[in-house]
Amino acid sequence: MGKTVEFQSAEQELGNSEKQKAVEKLEELGLLVSFSEVETFHGYTKPIGKPDDWSVLTAEKYKEKLMSNARNAEVASWLQDMYIKSVDSGNNNAFNTFCLYTATESDAGGFADARLLENAEDNRQKLLGDLVRKTDAGKFFQSVRDADNALILESKWGNHKTDSRQVRSEWPDDNRGYEMGLALRKYESTMDQQQLLELEEEAVRLSNLEAVVVEIVARNAGAMLYDFRAPLQDGEEATQQASGVLESATPEYVHFLDDEILESRQAHHVQSALTKIDGEFATESIVQAIVADLGVPESEVRMITEAYNSRKLFLENTRSAVYGVLASDNGGYFIPKALREDEVRCSKDFVLKTLKELGVVGVINDQESATTRDMIHSMVTIFDLESVKRK
Repeated sequence: MGKTVEFQSAEQELGNSEKQKAVEKLEELGLLVSFSEVETFHGYTKPIGKPDDWSVLTAEKYKEKLMSNARNAEVASWLQDMYIKSVDSGNNNAFNTFCLYTATESDAGGFADARLLENAEDNRQKLLGDLVRKTDAGKFFQSVRDADNALILESKWGNHKTDSRQVRSEWPDDNRGYEMGLALRKYESTMDQQQLLELEEEAVRLSNLEAVVVEIVARNAGAMLYDFRAPLQDGEEATQQASGVLESATPEYVHFLDDEILESRQAHHVQSALTKIDGEFATESIVQAIVADLGVPESEVRMITEAYNSRKLFLENTRSAVYGVLASDNGGYFIPKALREDEVRCSKDFVLKTLKELGVVGVINDQESATTRDMIHSMVTIFDLESVKRK
């Protein structure tokens, strides 16, 4: 079995003591936080009266059948209840990789409540429209709209009865819908807080959904989180201080490569070429030069150079490596922001597997929620979904 899948050679080369020393040093410097020291709750909605079978699944299973709470097709916004960026759920997430977002129990509850209101928004608009139509302004706009509908029916469809949804799709985009919207907003502005609250409660009741908050726990007591809350400069300085232990705890880039590649003569030539660049990053120009000089397939050269770049970046700026993996929406590689001009490609898998070797399952940071519009302090983003479960 290849090392790419199991990362076996790294485990053989690195003793548990070296990794433990690295973890303790990173924790001492404030770069790592124990998973068990922070609250990790997740909030979502579910249909009332139906079994709550939501669970954390691995990214691999998610690719095949979404998440557990995404299987209920009768809930139109069900996909939006999961913090998975790969599905276009409408969430403005902080990262672009497979992640589960958690926070304090209070913040998770706020998120679930916000989702309830979002899911009930259509009901809320209908209820508000019913109230507006009882007013003189509402009756006027409705009569205008009804007159337009009659004209469209007569001119386009004659006397034949037609499905209203088909006709509605043919309506011209004029100002009358806008005017009706103004009537809705104007009426809403006249309602007091109690009336607005009752309107929201009735809309939520009609949606037949309830908020759920669950705790997410680590399967391994030694699970750690990379801490993004420290200022950028402090994070970079801490990485430099931890460089010694990181060096001993981080596998050589060749351990990432498949046995088939390692055994090829061409791969040895590429590795030899990398020793001649004086410890610099393998930029795009260097990659192309290696391809041209050695005649090695570009895909194979990239696999080797991306692993090489990843290890170098991880040792020099761990924060940049971690953020690059999570924020990039490219396929299997990312380009650190500071190295974009030179197009330095790094391997996502190398960084993720190195973090896994150190027991790092996610990151912790302060992030404004696009759902609740609140600042979520100590939000935990879990990227190693196999390492956690619902309590």
